[in-house]
Amino acid sequence: MDKQRILIPLLQRSPHLEFLLLGGGDDSEEDGALSLLDLTKFSVWCPKLVYLEINPDKVQIYGNTHYLHQQLTLNNNDHDGRPKEKGLRYFLVSEDEGFGPAQIGPLLKQHEGTLEYIGLEAYEGGTQTWAPVFQDLKLPQLHTLHCDGTLFDDKSMRALIREATSLQRLTIQGYDDEIHLNLTKLIKSCLQLKKLDFTQVRLSFDEDEALEDEDSTNDMISSSLSPEEHLSRYLDLNGSQLSDIKLEDVNGINDEFMQAVAHLSTLKSLEFVLDTDNVYTNDGVFEFLLKLQGTVIQVLDIYGIRHLSSPMCEAIANLKFLKRFRSGLWYGTQIVDGPALIKMVEKSESLTDIHLNHITVTGIEIDDQDREVDNENPLGICLTRQLNGFTVASLDFPDYYNIYITKN
Repeated sequence: MDKQRILIPLLQRSPHLEFLLLGGGDDSEEDGALSLLDLTKFSVWCPKLVYLEINPDKVQIYGNTHYLHQQLTLNNNDHDGRPKEKGLRYFLVSEDEGFGPAQIGPLLKQHEGTLEYIGLEAYEGGTQTWAPVFQDLKLPQLHTLHCDGTLFDDKSMRALIREATSLQRLTIQGYDDEIHLNLTKLIKSCLQLKKLDFTQVRLSFDEDEALEDEDSTNDMISSSLSPEEHLSRYLDLNGSQLSDIKLEDVNGINDEFMQAVAHLSTLKSLEFVLDTDNVYTNDGVFEFLLKLQGTVIQVLDIYGIRHLSSPMCEAIANLKFLKRFRSGLWYGTQIVDGPALIKMVEKSESLTDIHLNHITVTGIEIDDQDREVDNENPLGICLTRQLNGFTVASLDFPDYYNIYITKN
């Protein structure tokens, strides 16, 4: 109550306020006062408010506030140069006890026509579902949506992004595998999407009616393809702009999924982690790397490959736009063919940044001269000597190496 007595009169006297960070701190009794606030009154008191962040001390995933402020400062006009419609544009919030969808939803509805960036977080997982709120929103200006730990279902998320016709970046971080999404239906609802970032999400690729289209586009796609390949072919044929994919602790990354991703001609950045839930083969990884040659991929991070073989290294070297490659294992060690690694770096016309973590290197002998130059980095010295134009640093551990290869 003390917070309200101070805050409300202050906001009522601030008609020119544009940026507001509200709440936070460790006083749970004070934080509880947020549930009593009518957030829809903010636009009455502060009609120029464009940026609102609630519980900033708890917001984790939304990055650099200075960057967001800079974007707002530089982006006050529409593409045609006209001033943008008044209303909240950037909204970031961390749920708290007694402060969730029921209290926040009316604010989103009030500003659905102007919101460009929404970041929703539930610390240690939410307890209230956002499904009713999501199903009732139309967000024509929204370009970025982050959901971290928030509860919703597959149907409500599809309903939300179907009405977010400008959405370009979607980040979903689940909690305890409570988020299950049909990727086929989800992406079909949002063909303009450019960046997809999922963590701890359970995916399915059920087709049923997801790929049916009145233009009979589906007739052009072979019925012999897997559901994952159906999806990627559909996206290419229907003008999908998906270029960046990041998946961590996500099930369903198998040979079929990798083959499907490799069909996306617009792909520029791919980051994923293969783990015990991902059933894949070394041959499947190799075929995937070969098919990536039909893309414009520039960033490729694949963690979890057990053996970075000579054929794989050769396929990577032939990716003519690739600038960054990162790989390794978080648990255990990845076997790397040393001579093939050297050939990969020498042959590639574009690679400038290579990181390999938790690896053992075969086929390379470190001599005494390398150890004399730098006893803590003998592998790095050995590889630098063999790779003209590159610097190699290595961290040597009893059972594995981390190596970092950078173009001079």
